[in-house]
Amino acid sequence: MNPLIAWLRRRFARARRAAGLLALGAAAMLAWAPPASASQHPPARLMEGLVQPPPDRPGTSTPPPDLARMIHMMRLDMWRHFERAEDPQTRLLSRQGARRTHWGYVLEHFRAMDRRRDGELSFTEVWSYVLAHIPNR
Repeated sequence: MNPLIAWLRRRFARARRAAGLLALGAAAMLAWAPPASASQHPPARLMEGLVQPPPDRPGTSTPPPDLARMIHMMRLDMWRHFERAEDPQTRLLSRQGARRTHWGYVLEHFRAMDRRRDGELSFTEVWSYVLAHIPNR
């Protein structure tokens, strides 16, 4: 027998066995599935005490951040991005550095941020642009 035909027969036999096992598994799952009329919710006794999470212990909850805290967090995030993208010798950010680190916000607004028109940004230029564009401050 041709080796190619023998190989194909083995492959198709494996595929038939796999299909049969899948069909058997699907039939078993359907046999054990609850009827459609059964309730989708667990019994009430299981839900007692689980509807709401327990309250935080006193002194452990964190209040939502205020505007000053959010601006501080934004500044730290921008600084991390800037450090990754800047040139270590000049400590300035070029378009290539922003492109290399996939910093799309700076790439989109690079021209507007570059107040000195020298093709490089300092962190002060980036941050002052961001601060100027925070709404309702």
